[in-house]
Amino acid sequence: MHNVQRAITIRNHQVILQGELLFQRDQSTPNARFFSELYKELKLTYPKFFKMDPLAKLGFLAAELLLNSLSAEEKEEMKILLACSHSSIESDTMFQNTISDESNYYPSPSLFVYTLPNIVIGEIAIRHRIYGENGLYLTPPNNKKSIIETLHKQIKWEDNRYALIGYLDYYKNKYEVDFYLIHS
Repeated sequence: MHNVQRAITIRNHQVILQGELLFQRDQSTPNARFFSELYKELKLTYPKFFKMDPLAKLGFLAAELLLNSLSAEEKEEMKILLACSHSSIESDTMFQNTISDESNYYPSPSLFVYTLPNIVIGEIAIRHRIYGENGLYLTPPNNKKSIIETLHKQIKWEDNRYALIGYLDYYKNKYEVDFYLIHS
């Protein structure tokens, strides 16, 4: 890929930014705790983070690390193109559990909002005030590299100087992120 300004990978309780290990926890650490500890390590103050589903938290943290060096003006000239394999199945399942039992029926609006996989882009865009084009594509899990290359090729630079592209997924307590900040 051309014009990669920054890259981040998060998997196996490791955060690798620009090829350097930035943060790590033992594999036995629950995912929710790993995400919370990374949030605290970054000294973030965004209380809405704790209401997000795991997929949104994952994308949010990765984007935070990639985009923190950009100015507000640069973020205004950005688009977001992401891919994932399992959509929002984790949140879908949690929400289904709130409506399955008629005797214990309690639909949760806070879960329902995360039954759309593109909410992760919304969370990133709201936090960073990104108003450019965005899209989230579903792809088979064995197709990550190809989809990232395809996203890179899809970028039209007329309206934007920057793009956040990449792959993220959260399924059955397994997760991964490969995000790239691209500059025209």
